[in-house]
Amino acid sequence: VNIVASLFCASLFCFYIKDFSYIPTFIISAIILCMALIYLKLGIYDALKQMDWYEFIIVLVILAFVIRYGIFEGVTVGIIISIVIFAIAYSRQHIIRDIFTGESLFSNKQREPHIQTWLAEHGTYLTYIKIHNYLFFGNVQDLFEAIKKRIHSKSNELKFLILDFNYVVGIDSSAMVIFIKIKRLADTHQFKIIFTNISKNLLAKMNKHNVFKENGDEISIITSSDEAI
Repeated sequence: VNIVASLFCASLFCFYIKDFSYIPTFIISAIILCMALIYLKLGIYDALKQMDWYEFIIVLVILAFVIRYGIFEGVTVGIIISIVIFAIAYSRQHIIRDIFTGESLFSNKQREPHIQTWLAEHGTYLTYIKIHNYLFFGNVQDLFEAIKKRIHSKSNELKFLILDFNYVVGIDSSAMVIFIKIKRLADTHQFKIIFTNISKNLLAKMNKHNVFKENGDEISIITSSDEAI
């Protein structure tokens, strides 16, 4: 139907433009109205079966703004709403996959007996945190609060904090502020931070935002988690 209607309108415009005045206005209006209704059906009614409820609401809001104010305003409102929903959705996803102390953490590499003994006796010195998902300002605050909770616990003996980035899919620039705050925590409370399994892209992004360039040497980069332990 869409193709037929489009070809009909195109042929009239190209070959019979002089004869447009003889065509009753209501016929052309009906064709345009029919095409509009078809697109509304495809864009709203049919899309409702494939969209989540909040996505459908965004479409309706954009449509209302386009009708009332214009295309630019409608698209702008749609982008703003999408950004807000993105932030809310990702902030609900926890980025801490697991937390271990040295007492419960076992390395999969054979070590000298005295090293194994040291890990067993001084396990409370070590906290190992596995991070996952996409990191941005809305969810990385959970990591900062978890570290603060560990520091202020009654049995605080934190000397080494290992952050495992193996399951991190990406990081936003807004999250860098939190990592700088974590580094300052390490400086204040005298513990060492070790980043492990961090990709070159994440490392380059952190370097770009001067995460490692502040005073002090609280952060070390070690390739594998086993070596870090």
